Amino acid sequence: MGVNLYSVEVLPNGELLVLDSANSNIYKISQPLSRYSRPKLVAGSADGYTGHVDGKVREARMNHPKGLTVDDKGSIYVADTVNMAIRKISDAGVTTIAGGNWGRGGSHVDGPSEDAKFSTDFDVVYIGGSCSLLVIDRGNKAIREIQLQYDDCANQYGAGFPLGIVVLVAAGFFGYMLAMLQRRVGTMMSSQDDLTIKKQSINSSPYQKPPKLSVRPPLIPTGDEQESQEESIFGSLGKLFVNAGESAAEIVGGLFGFKKKTTDPSTPVSESAKA
Repeated sequence: MGVNLYSVEVLPNGELLVLDSANSNIYKISQPLSRYSRPKLVAGSADGYTGHVDGKVREARMNHPKGLTVDDKGSIYVADTVNMAIRKISDAGVTTIAGGNWGRGGSHVDGPSEDAKFSTDFDVVYIGGSCSLLVIDRGNKAIREIQLQYDDCANQYGAGFPLGIVVLVAAGFFGYMLAMLQRRVGTMMSSQDDLTIKKQSINSSPYQKPPKLSVRPPLIPTGDEQESQEESIFGSLGKLFVNAGESAAEIVGGLFGFKKKTTDPSTPVSESAKA
């Protein structure tokens, strides 16, 4: 194929991403593989020129990169080791997201991405769960972390709705409906008891003792009482579903109302662990 293979990654669409460290290039190979497969240049120089140049993918230059990884949207992150920089390759072109400063301090500097410094022996790993990039900085014997933009990790949440969130929303919805129904039934029963006691008080003689509060209502209500009870039930159910819908909307809004993570020049590079 005319490519000096150094490492291989698999893109979300199944294509192979090949790093040619010797020639400072990155290639893409479509599946299925055969003797007639031809690599397609993704970024770098077909003539093997090196350097540190951002911009269009065919005009960009790297300097013997030693690692790469891919996020959920297919963007490529390159450990451009000689340049001590982390590069991002996307549809917009090639950019430097961290490092690349030779003249500042030593080889281990945390802080804003434009001020960060790495050794000349490091690799990168994409972590979708935390929407971040881990830097395996072997030269400094440290693991460092760079927070990525939420949009780069969005496909992880859009690929399938998490079952746990569905169960939580369903449990909250039906629990709220059950509580409202129990409250409404209790109110109706209490009202029925009060109505029965008042009627018995009116029909009783002045010398008769007032009935006890524990007197039960008749098992078969009168026609007027039955119609009033049915109207009350239907009205209560209508209010119940309206309130339940509002509650479900609040629950879903609370679950998904988190802020987006952003990566800009002020995003710090932090040290997660040290060997």
